[in-house]
This record gives sequence, C-alpha cells and structure tokens, in this order.
Amino acid sequence: GNKQEICSIYKSAFRAERIKEQEIATNIHMAIRNGEIEAFFQPKFSLSERKIIGAEALARWRNPDGTYRPPFEFIGVLEQIGYIVDLDWEIYRQTLAALRDWIDKGYEVVPVSVNFSRLHSDYPDFGKKIIEMADEYNVPHDLIEIEITESAIARQHNIMLENLVNLRNSSFIIDMDDFGTGYSSLSFLVTAPIDIVKVDKVFVDQINSQKSQEYVKHLCELISITGKDIIFEGVETESQVEFC
Repeated sequence: GNKQEICSIYKSAFRAERIKEQEIATNIHMAIRNGEIEAFFQPKFSLSERKIIGAEALARWRNPDGTYRPPFEFIGVLEQIGYIVDLDWEIYRQTLAALRDWIDKGYEVVPVSVNFSRLHSDYPDFGKKIIEMADEYNVPHDLIEIEITESAIARQHNIMLENLVNLRNSSFIIDMDDFGTGYSSLSFLVTAPIDIVKVDKVFVDQINSQKSQEYVKHLCELISITGKDIIFEGVETESQVEFC
C-alpha cells in the first residue's frame, strides 16, 4: 500500500491474525443464536451525588469454558467486515429485555446507552427500527440513550442527522462517544442533535499535568456553552474524581 516500499517481509503472526479474524467472522452469528453474546452494563455515576444515574451496554463474547473475550478482540474485526451492525442490534435487544424485566420487577430504572456503529448510517430506516423495537418491549424511549461517534454522522451526513432528529423527537437521548479523539469540532456541537458528550478516557488519564488539566477544563467549559451534558469516561481514582 506504499509506493515507496518495493517489498515487505512476511511474518507468521500475519497468518495467525488472519485465521483469528476469519474465526470471528465465521462464528459471530452462531454465537448470537447460541446466546454467547452478552450485554454487560457499565454504570455511570454522578460524581457530586455518588450514585448511579445510568449505564452503558457493552458486548462480551462468552467462551465455552465460561471465560469472556474482551471487546477489542472482535469489535474491530466485525466493524471491518460489516457484521458489527448485527452485534449492535443484539445488544440493543438484550438491553430492552433487561429494562423491561427491571421495570416489571419494580426496580428503580436508569437510562442505558447502547452503541451504534457508523455503519448504521448506510441504512436510512435504522432510526425507525430503534423506535419499533423499543415499542415492542414497551420500554419508555427516555430510558434509552443512542450512542454514536462523530464519524457516524460524517459517513452519511443527511441520513444520520435525519434519524437522530427523529429519535430525539421520539424522546430518545443522543450521546456522542469518544469526543476529542478524532475530528470532533465544537462548532459541530452547536447545532448537532446531541444531548450528552462523552469525554474520552485518554483525557482523564492525562490530567496529572497542569497543562492537560487546563486543556480539559476549557474544553468542558466550551462544551457546556453548547448546552450539552458531559460524561467523563474511565474515572477511577479520587484525584480524577476531584478534578472532574
């Protein structure tokens, strides 16, 4: 892929990686049918109140021995071959089923965010399907947060924006994930149909320096001006809690 390089060196690791990718592509749909794909719910906390205010649905792949594949082993492969769309719908279905079960049991229920890949922008009616599935499980729309990245909007701009506007009009909450790591711009947030901006964990990990703290502080001030709520990803220490 580089005109300046006239040759490359083959390594056995390349073949091993290729075999692993093929195994994932071959088995993902069987794994979904067999219930090996499971939704795990990562809590979202209010740092001021120290209580759970929401959750994020994350995909895990259970192995036959009961261990789990971490998402970095299969998410990228599924994104590359397009099967990530099927995984997203399965995690969304499990999230709706869990919310319905919690409601029926009388639990105090909080909103749950579900990730949707940028590849969903290739499907003009994907927003309609989100609404229909929520209604099928009789789950209030305001208990679902639709989590996307800016690249999802950039891929098919008009189609995705139309879907997001319709979802917001139907009381769904829209989150922007991984803000600040790609081509995210503050000017985009002013008019985007976004309710919550998630500041990527990479910024939280770097707030040990004065310069990084000032950067994140001003970034959040500008985001707040656009009227969006802010969530920090990966807050793990008391010093991070105090800063955030």
